[in-house]
Amino acid sequence: MPDRIHLGFEVGSGERVSIPLHHIAVTGQTRWSGKTTALEALLSRLPAGFRALVFRTKRGEIEFRDAHIHAPFYKEQRVGDNIDWEYVQSVLEAAMKQRLRFERSWIIKASKGAQSLQDVYAYIQGQLDGGVRLRGLDESIWTNHGAYFEKVLPQLEQNPFAGALELEPGLNLMDLGHLHEEVQALVISACLEELAKVGVNTYVVVPEAWKFIPQQRGNPVKWAAQHVIREGGASNLFLALDSQDIAAVEKSILKSVGVWLLGRQMEANEVRRVLTQVPMGKPSAQSIMTLPVGHFHVATESWCRLIYVQPAWLDEETARKVALGEIQAVAPSVYPALVATDSLENMETVRNHSTASAVEEDPMMIADLRVQLANAEIQRDELQRKLEQAEIHFKAGDSSIVQLARERDLLLDAKARLEEELATQSTAL
Repeated sequence: MPDRIHLGFEVGSGERVSIPLHHIAVTGQTRWSGKTTALEALLSRLPAGFRALVFRTKRGEIEFRDAHIHAPFYKEQRVGDNIDWEYVQSVLEAAMKQRLRFERSWIIKASKGAQSLQDVYAYIQGQLDGGVRLRGLDESIWTNHGAYFEKVLPQLEQNPFAGALELEPGLNLMDLGHLHEEVQALVISACLEELAKVGVNTYVVVPEAWKFIPQQRGNPVKWAAQHVIREGGASNLFLALDSQDIAAVEKSILKSVGVWLLGRQMEANEVRRVLTQVPMGKPSAQSIMTLPVGHFHVATESWCRLIYVQPAWLDEETARKVALGEIQAVAPSVYPALVATDSLENMETVRNHSTASAVEEDPMMIADLRVQLANAEIQRDELQRKLEQAEIHFKAGDSSIVQLARERDLLLDAKARLEEELATQSTAL
C-alpha cells in the first residue's frame, strides 16, 4: 500500500509534492486560507483501501463532494458494564466549558454502578429529591450537573442514531448541524472510540479542534482523541485536525501531529505560534500573513515548503500553472467554463464572466460576499487600530522599537492587501 498522499505543487518550482500518511493539522483563517478545499483534496487522494470520516457541525457549511452520508453514530463509553467516570467528567466539562477537578468526587459517586448517562442523571435526581436535606455545596453541585443532563438527554433520546459505524470506501460525511454542540461532541467521541477499537486505514477529520480538543478543559472528543493518538498508529488510524488557530488546542495532541498545513493568518500572536511548528526553513511572518487562498507552508519533520494544494476538482496541469505563478487560482464555479474553452489563454475572461454571472444568479453568493466584505472591513479597522498603537510607541522611543517597526511594516502590508480584497469584493457586489 502507498505510504504517501499527493498534495500539490511547490510554489516557484512547480515540483510535484506528496506527504506521508500521518496525523495532520490544517490551520488558517476561515474563508481566507482554503482549509476545507485542502482537506477535501487530501481525502480524495487517499490510497486504495483507506476511508475518511468528516463531520459537518454547522448548517450551510461547504459539503464534501461525492461523500457517502452516514447517520450520526452514538454509543456511550463504558469500562466493562459500567460507564466510565472520566467520560462523564469530560462530558460535563464540555457543557460547562471549565475544568471540574473540585467536583470529581461527586462525579465518581454519581457514576459508580451506572450503565448509562441516564443512570447518572437518575442518581443526581435521587440526591435532589430524596428527602434528605443537602448542604449548600452538595445541593449546588447536584443542581448544576442535573441541569446539564436535562439539556442533553432529550436530544440523545429524540434523535435517531445509527447503532453501528459502517464506513464506506472513500469519503463519509456525518451531518451534525441539527445537534447541540454538547451532543456533537458525544457523537464525534463515540466515532473515535469505536474506530480506536475496530478501525483500520482511516482518517477522521476533527472540525474546529480549538473547541472539541481544548487545552484548558475537558471534552469527550479530547478524551477519545488521546486514545486514537496513543493506539491508532498500528492500524493506520489517523486524525486530521481542522482549526482556525492552534492557541487553544490541546498540546499533547498537537505533539503527535506529523504534517502541518499552515495557511494564512493575520493576527500577530497566532503567526508566531504557527512559526513554532516549523522544524526548519521557517517562512517569514509576512509570508504567513499574505498567503493567497489555497497556498500553505507545509511542514514535516524533515522539510518545510510553500505548496499550492491541488483541489480535488482541478487537473494537475492547471494546478501546476497556479504554483508557477503563470495563472491565478481557479474557483470551482469557474473551472467547468474554463475547461469548456479548451484554452488557458482566455482564463481571465472566463473567470470574470463566470463570477459575475454566478453573483447575478445566486442570491446566497451575494449574501456570502457581503459577509466577507463586512468581515474584511472589521479586520481592516482592527489593523488600523494596531497600526496607530504601534506608531505611538514608535514615536515615543519604546525600548522594543525594532520589533515595533517590524510589526508596523507587517500591519501596513496586511492592510494594503485587505484594501485590495475589499475593492475586489465591492466590485463583485
